Order: sequence, then C-alpha cells, then structure tokens
Amino acid sequence: MGTVYAKEKHKSIAGLPQPEINYDECKESKYIPLDAPVWVDYISVDGIARTHDDIVADATRDLFKPQNFRNVLFNAHKARLRLQSLGCFRNVSVHIDISHGPTATPEGVEVTFYVPELKRFIDSVNTEVEHIEGSVVVGLRAPNTFVNTEVEHIEGSVVVGLRAPNTFGRGERVFVEYSYGSRRSNNFTIGVMRPFAGVHEENHILTIDLRDDRIFPSCGFLAEWTIELAGLGGDVRLLKNDIYLQSILSVAKNVTLQGTLGAGFLKGLSNDMKIGITDKFFLGGPLDIRGFRMRGIGPRSDGNALGEDVY
Repeated sequence: MGTVYAKEKHKSIAGLPQPEINYDECKESKYIPLDAPVWVDYISVDGIARTHDDIVADATRDLFKPQNFRNVLFNAHKARLRLQSLGCFRNVSVHIDISHGPTATPEGVEVTFYVPELKRFIDSVNTEVEHIEGSVVVGLRAPNTFVNTEVEHIEGSVVVGLRAPNTFGRGERVFVEYSYGSRRSNNFTIGVMRPFAGVHEENHILTIDLRDDRIFPSCGFLAEWTIELAGLGGDVRLLKNDIYLQSILSVAKNVTLQGTLGAGFLKGLSNDMKIGITDKFFLGGPLDIRGFRMRGIGPRSDGNALGEDVY
C-alpha cells in the first residue's frame, strides 16, 4: 500500500492574495539519522564584508573532521557561538542542507552561516542609579574597525575606555580604562561615581588577558596594572599602584596548575594629609589569598584590620 498525499487548493483569506505553489515541483525532504556518517563538503558564510576570512575559518575548523550527523549539529552550534562571541555580528544563524552540485559526495552536507555584520559605529547612552548616587556614560563603539574582530569602546562624560580583543590574533582581551571622579568596584566594571564625595581620583587600568576562559581558565596568562592618583581638587592626595599577575598551566586532563603574584605600593603626596584607612591594601579571603579570612593578613587593632601601605 502506498502513501497518499492530499492536496487542497488555497483559498483567499480576508481578501489577501495567496501564493501559487506547484506541489509537483516540490522536492521531498530527506531524513538523516543522528548516527549516520556525514561529511561536510564545504562551508559558506554569508554577510561578511570587513572581517578577515581566517577569523571565520578558525571558528569553523572542527566541522571538517570526519563525524556523524549528531557531531555536525553540535560543532555547527559551537561554531555559531564562537562567531557570536566576537561581538561583530548582529545574529548568527546556521543552515545545514544536503550537498548539491557536481562535486557533492554521497554523504556530504553543506553548512551555511548567516552573519550580518554590525554597523561601523554604534552610539549608546547608559545610566546607573544606586541609592542616591548615579552616573551617566555616553559611549561610542566601533566594532571590527581593523577587520580583525576588534571592538573599540570609547566612553565619555564620566568614563573613557578602550577595548580591543584579539588584537594580536592569539585570542587575547586587552582593556585600557581611564576614569575621573570614580572608584572601581571590581576588576571588570566601574562602580558608582562620586565626584562630590571629597575624593577626586584619576584611574589608569591596563589589563591583558590571554586566558582561555575568565571564570574557569585551563591555560593562559593574565596581567593587570592599576595606577590611581587622588588629589585633583579633593581633600585626599595619594598615589597608588597595584600589579596582579596570574599564570595557568594545564598539566593533565581536568588538572591545572595556577600561580599568582601581586604587589602594591601606596604613598601620600602631601605631608599635611594622612592616608585614610579605606585607601589602604587589605589582604586575605577567597578572592585574594586563600586560607585566610577576609582582611585577615596585616596589622590589627582590637581585632580590626588596619590595612597596609605596601604588600
């Protein structure tokens, strides 16, 4: 017994014209089991105008390995995430089809990535409010300026920054930050701005990140140098330097060896003013030196940490 396909002529709905479809010319869909052996004949990328071909080739190289259809789907999704993480495309989509043409293999498929690039310049205005304090940041992003997937990020009014990932083609993330009248809340973001709180600061932060992952790295190197200058119109005058180095080495599968080195120096710029305790260095804790409680290293008074000028 065969299979019967019913056809019904399309009717117009609410006066809207319906497309004319010739069902005799429609091709039958082909089902591919997930465990079936599949070979990727070629990969096409639509939408690239400024990005170098080697950047895309590096993100999709795993698709050309011999595999089954399940692995093709997995590697195509992984390649899509890699392209999306470059920050140069609006939305990356993938289409997989049976290979066609004279060079097509019997078990071949075609993988097509649609990668519409972002505009050359993107402006933004961000506001941040916390309790009774707030900040306004006006920014200008220039993604993929030098066709190597860099993202220059310039922010004005309160903060000025420059972000250029993958500048040297080794997957590094370089971040140079300049701010005035603010304090930094952590290594990656800028905290609430306090230009009228009596402390006028100028921060210069240089971060070079060669790690493969920021949260759980398995290899790579991280270097961060922070220079803080206070006293430009405020009642506190000091110079603060902080250097942090981290190196991760993979010794075996799921086993890594990590070493860190940190150093800091704090010096007052005037003999008339003393350095406040909030500006000093405090060591100890899970995010600093493990095995010690928070601010557990250094001089103390009645059980309270006093901080250090040098470490």
